[in-house]
Amino acid sequence: MAIRALPGRLAGRGRGTGFRGGRPLLEQALESGFVLLGEALERELVVGTVGQFWKATGGTVKIADAAAFVAFGRPDCAKAALNFRVDPGPGGLVTLSTETRIAVPDVAARRKFAMYWRLIYPGSALIRRLWLGAIKRRAER
Repeated sequence: MAIRALPGRLAGRGRGTGFRGGRPLLEQALESGFVLLGEALERELVVGTVGQFWKATGGTVKIADAAAFVAFGRPDCAKAALNFRVDPGPGGLVTLSTETRIAVPDVAARRKFAMYWRLIYPGSALIRRLWLGAIKRRAER
């Protein structure tokens, strides 16, 4: 996240949007432009954001809530939804998973997003593993 926020810092736009340890991930996500899209009986949580993520500054569009996320219709922007899901397992154990879904209606924007995703995917996958590991450690305490 710190690398992703670097262009904004270099352009003089503050400290960026990197997530920091010690504070709840959800709290930090909501402060950084994500909105809560839904929760399902303590089993799943979904947040979303909108923007032109391929731009150096992130191109994030401020949205107020889940209804604004659903209604948002600019074709040159991507909608990103991220979930955390808990599934019961044997012996009282659980499996926690996370998934990101992206919708980009415009063909030109989809190409830009695809190039961006190829570049950042390894870092994004690492961040997910770090998040899941941190959640596991907190849950086990």
